[in-house]
Amino acid sequence: MEQNIDFRESVSRELKNFDLEYKKEGAAENKEGVYYFISFDLVNSTSYKYKYLDDWLKVNKDFYTQAVYEINNYVFDEENSRKIELAEVWRYLGDEIILFLKIYDSEQLFYLTEATFNVTKKLINFLEKRYKNTKNFLSVKSAVWVAKLSPESFSSENESICSSGECINIIDEMGYERNFLGPDIDAGFRMKAYSYRGKLSVCAQLSYLLYIYSKKDDKFEKYRIEDKLKIIDYKKLKGVWGERLYPIIWYYNDWNTIGRDFYYDEEIQYDLVKKAIGKDRKPIIEIGKILSDLNYKDKLKNIENCIDSMDYKTDISAHILRPEKSSEVHCTATCFNEEGKILLGQRPTQKKLGGKWQFGCAQLKFQESFEKCLKTAYLDDFNINIEVLTKYPICTFSFKEKKLPGIRFIAKTTNSKDEIKLNENHSDYKWFDLEELENESFNEDDYIPEFKETVSLAQAAYTRWRNETSAK
Repeated sequence: MEQNIDFRESVSRELKNFDLEYKKEGAAENKEGVYYFISFDLVNSTSYKYKYLDDWLKVNKDFYTQAVYEINNYVFDEENSRKIELAEVWRYLGDEIILFLKIYDSEQLFYLTEATFNVTKKLINFLEKRYKNTKNFLSVKSAVWVAKLSPESFSSENESICSSGECINIIDEMGYERNFLGPDIDAGFRMKAYSYRGKLSVCAQLSYLLYIYSKKDDKFEKYRIEDKLKIIDYKKLKGVWGERLYPIIWYYNDWNTIGRDFYYDEEIQYDLVKKAIGKDRKPIIEIGKILSDLNYKDKLKNIENCIDSMDYKTDISAHILRPEKSSEVHCTATCFNEEGKILLGQRPTQKKLGGKWQFGCAQLKFQESFEKCLKTAYLDDFNINIEVLTKYPICTFSFKEKKLPGIRFIAKTTNSKDEIKLNENHSDYKWFDLEELENESFNEDDYIPEFKETVSLAQAAYTRWRNETSAK
């Protein structure tokens, strides 16, 4: 563990040094490379929406937030020092969220695929625990795919797709909006339609890369790729591979027991389920012949070379240093003291929402978990130490201008004798008594949006935590 911590600290130091040069010389983010895409999609959402309309908005919002939280919680697992970049939100499509991140070494392909499968199960469990009506009704499916991308934009002046000629997938950026275009992106969108409740669908390119890398290096044996990836069917995907049959590949941790993961009548009703359970599924070794028959081996070799040639230290520095690109997730903590009062800070008048009272707020930074992020923010902003009390957030919020999600937690002070000292982020502070909400003098306009609702949720969560703690 000490080696991992030293590694992380050394990378942080290097990034700080690079940041100085970055600001001096205006270094540009190197966007070209291989990108990994993750889709989480709610299953049977339309039926649930009609039956439980009152719950639906909360379920949908919590699903989005928890998906980002869980995948990045895995990405920043301290036992793996190479997990150093956040997955960012690309799109919200109805009941689906799509995330992406850039690949910097081959092992990322393995742990991200494993993580996506595990997070899919966690999301299902999370929804069932929080919303009882979702059990055996609402579920989650997922898909992952990769694409080699070039930072070219469509415009009247520049219609070039890729100057190197190797790649025809592009990144098209307009202000804060980022879009990914190209045949491999299209294939991912078409392929993900054949995922299933609680299952992970994997694109052909990624499956091939996982198989090839697992044969190259013994360190990847622990991921058991040949045991977990299976071809269960072939489908024609519109506009993909010239209408040639595309392999539908699922990742599952134990194929010997997959039948237990389906309802009693799904095998009867759905051909895809029948093939997944049956004995006709194909081993992933066959993906090599499939891509060879399509003359795609050179294309996959280019992707391999791109991953293997990444300059790990300098390229990732340029990619994550820009503040607006460092994280898609903000977090706050409603912090209670021993008397049950909540710490609030007043925003400086020159800032947006100036003069309004808010909870302690932070944006995720390099190498930080949500808990560490909040602890650091409260120490910096108020000079107090806090303890985050719940693993899961109590609710979410968003910055409407940039459509960025935020997560709210509850916390408590660890030392009532800490002296509050403010930095430039707040002009004043106060301990808010919950009884003030009922006073006629309470003016909601003096506080940030959704203040009253957040306090109500925080109070309920804090009461539950105290009851559970005292019961132990």
